[in-house]
Amino acid sequence: MSFYGILQSYADAGDWYYQQCLVTVRLLAVSLDLAENEGAISFQSRISFAKLLSPYTRVTLAVLDGTGIFDVDVICLVFSADCLGTLEEIEI
Repeated sequence: MSFYGILQSYADAGDWYYQQCLVTVRLLAVSLDLAENEGAISFQSRISFAKLLSPYTRVTLAVLDGTGIFDVDVICLVFSADCLGTLEEIEI
């Protein structure tokens, strides 16, 4: 489950976005009846000179590829419509 990334410094300063993402992942996993190993959180939109929230979606996918997992569904939960940055980051 991939979310749009924000600056890590915002999260460090107390922004609730990261915590809200974690809650959303947990609720969606329950709703979809996913086993613990069937879901993960990641963040896209790494177009920045500053550190953004991680783990990054591209890195997460690369790690999965190294485990032999090739069938992956990516759910973009934030800015899912009309966001060219998200579409480009996940390579449409």
